[in-house]
Amino acid sequence: MQRKESAPRAPRVQWLWQDERNDERYRELLATLKGSSERHADRLLRGMWFFADAPSLLIPAREIWTPPREIHFATEAELRRTLLQLAALKRFKRASAKENKTKGNPATAMCSTTFCGPDVTEQVIAAINKTRSQFASWDDNRKWGACAALNSLQDNGNGQSMASVAWDIVELHNQGWIARYRPACSAPPCQNTVQVGDQCYYAGSVNYVIFGVMCQLCSSYYMGKAASSVWTSDTYIKIAMQYSPAAMYGMILAYKGPLPGRGAAGNYEASQQWARAGYDGWPSVAAPAGDRPNCNPACPQTYSGGSFDVNWHWLNSSGGDRAEPAPGVF
Repeated sequence: MQRKESAPRAPRVQWLWQDERNDERYRELLATLKGSSERHADRLLRGMWFFADAPSLLIPAREIWTPPREIHFATEAELRRTLLQLAALKRFKRASAKENKTKGNPATAMCSTTFCGPDVTEQVIAAINKTRSQFASWDDNRKWGACAALNSLQDNGNGQSMASVAWDIVELHNQGWIARYRPACSAPPCQNTVQVGDQCYYAGSVNYVIFGVMCQLCSSYYMGKAASSVWTSDTYIKIAMQYSPAAMYGMILAYKGPLPGRGAAGNYEASQQWARAGYDGWPSVAAPAGDRPNCNPACPQTYSGGSFDVNWHWLNSSGGDRAEPAPGVF
């Protein structure tokens, strides 16, 4: 008896992720997964580099369900949960069914108006001014240690390089407080955003303004040393070049940029732009364009927290031959 040939199975890839600023990588992923088995697709998805900035889950028109809009997630953990748990998908189906599907409605409408997080322009400027005044008050050992920490691969004692943890505007790095302004502001897909000037940004992008400020301070410090020293001026100039805009971009590339086996972080370009603005003297120069253009920078709630803290750890060499990591929050 001749065996009946079965029809080829349709690909069962139902869940794919996309970062809103990485369309090219998304297209590459679609091409890679085209015709893949569900098991193969799941294996690829589990091993992917997920961006925590603004991931969104897309469910293409396949066998189960076609959503009327994108479904956005605040964290990688939420994304993974929904990818791997059908119950979570069903909850989003129910929520989406309640939305207005009238023709002409925005495809990604989460509510009638999605506001950016609160306006923190004054707090960011104050953090920059505080950093400049602190640096000016330090002695040479502290300045050397703070600058050295920005590009040091030395272990900080917790298995991390000093460069990866040396600096931050604390409130822009630790963003949990922004959720307190919900539901009026910073609701998905505008979670973890802040307003600076008249634009809306992912808070982690604005954080890089302080990295630019620090690199400029270190470059100017060593160039000043070179100008006042005859015998060691070349050495100081070489050190200063470690904090030039080109070197600064290189450090950002190493942390967030596209490298072999790793894609660029979703806010890689915005981080570069904010770092350069800080280096060039923001707010005296223009801020980058907002990287959350679909979030309305008009949060009806005024920022009610305190001033922003700045973290600038340093390497302390005053105790001996080896420089030791030392905390620095002000």
